[in-house]
Amino acid sequence: MKYYSIDFGNSNTNIAVFEPNSHLEERQPLQPELLANDDIGFHYYPGARKILVPSCIVPDTPVIGAKAKNNSNGVFNLKNQLKNHPDEKVIELCGQYFRALFSRFSIQFSENDKVVFTRPSFGDNNEVDKQKYIDHFRAALEKAITDFSDLDQKGVFHFCDEALAAAVGYRVFQSEKGYQKDVLCLDIGSFSADVTYFQTTDFYSIQANEPLTVQHNNRLLAGSKINEWMSAYAEQQGVKSALGDCETLKISLTTEGHLFEADKDLSKIINQEVLNEILNNHQFYEQLAQLCASVLPQFNPDENYLNSLYFLFTGGSSQLPYFAESLFRKLWQTLFDTEINKIPVSLSRKLRHASYKPFEACVTGAIWWLWLKCEDQRFIPTSDMDYAIRLFERQPSKQLQEKLLIFLRRGEDITHGINRKYQLFPAHPQHQDHYRIEIVRLDEGTNKQYVGFIKGALNEKGEIRLNLSIDKGGELTAQVENIATELFYI
Repeated sequence: MKYYSIDFGNSNTNIAVFEPNSHLEERQPLQPELLANDDIGFHYYPGARKILVPSCIVPDTPVIGAKAKNNSNGVFNLKNQLKNHPDEKVIELCGQYFRALFSRFSIQFSENDKVVFTRPSFGDNNEVDKQKYIDHFRAALEKAITDFSDLDQKGVFHFCDEALAAAVGYRVFQSEKGYQKDVLCLDIGSFSADVTYFQTTDFYSIQANEPLTVQHNNRLLAGSKINEWMSAYAEQQGVKSALGDCETLKISLTTEGHLFEADKDLSKIINQEVLNEILNNHQFYEQLAQLCASVLPQFNPDENYLNSLYFLFTGGSSQLPYFAESLFRKLWQTLFDTEINKIPVSLSRKLRHASYKPFEACVTGAIWWLWLKCEDQRFIPTSDMDYAIRLFERQPSKQLQEKLLIFLRRGEDITHGINRKYQLFPAHPQHQDHYRIEIVRLDEGTNKQYVGFIKGALNEKGEIRLNLSIDKGGELTAQVENIATELFYI
């Protein structure tokens, strides 16, 4: 028996598979595997497995994904068309896409399998639109899967709300406690920005795919617009740039620094701060904040309520420099008509946690949702992919101050173990000669379990070179180059 989840997005599609009993024989972590394909897939991060398949097809051919995206006859935005203009031609195109997709991954569903597709969030007043979308989606699957109707009658196929899947993927729900959780999920990709607010109290409502209340809104404000703004800014500065070069630079300007080489002339005039200025000039965050505010409850929310929200961000544009805190500041200003002076450390940490699985949260969350439902489970097994690094620096006052939380996973599958090197710089190395690094395992939303810590002296450059290894069984080892240290387990 296998569990499959397919996250069909406006920009990209990805697939996860889960065999609950395979870990017993192979001693693998009890985790889904994200399927990759070097031929039709890609990833925004260099070196990462190509788990993202562009939702694009050359009509009447089996050419899909990255190959179709680079073809002048490729058709994009299939999901939005299926949702908003579902005529027979669109259904046929989606059927061709799914047929080619399943063929390229050699997937054949059987009556013993459980398969879940993500579906767009619809507000409580849009039940008719939701049913229409599912009906059209099923019509497309009938064209893609020969025995779809027979398998469907046997309960093989399911649909999970995208925002709920993201919340499960981020492990907002990890206990049977019945207190209410309010979730704001923002998905911002290449074609649109979708925001969903919902409330839920326990796993029973989650398994039923029926949160207490759902509000949804969307806007044609997305990553492709940012490339256009960057290009226009570059032209004003006397630098001509293609949209593809702007996309490359935008991806490299993440909070973790330059991931690969971008156009040198473009890099000279647009850094992280300039990009953020471009976004502010085009009221990017202001528009997103207004979109988010439109789905929040109509009562006047106070500051404590906003701080208590579970924020979830998915899609590539959520990785922009300063994205989470810039959006929160504008949302605060939109709701309270005043600026927030300083974001508390605990809230800042929660906002960083809200986007560390931008490409995997939905597809893995959907498969966990189906597993929780079918197996009547209440806890998602912890894996080695949920580790992070906390770096503390010593201030002149001799107190240790926490720096950024660094997530180990950036779109890569590390369920079979990792071995990585990190170059860490304390902010004020001239004031200190020692450091402390904590290895953290994330669980139950933003809660953290401290696995161990390393402490020692800085090298002559005032930097820390950390070697970190986690094997497939979750065993952790860590050391710092050229410095004798010991890993202290907590």
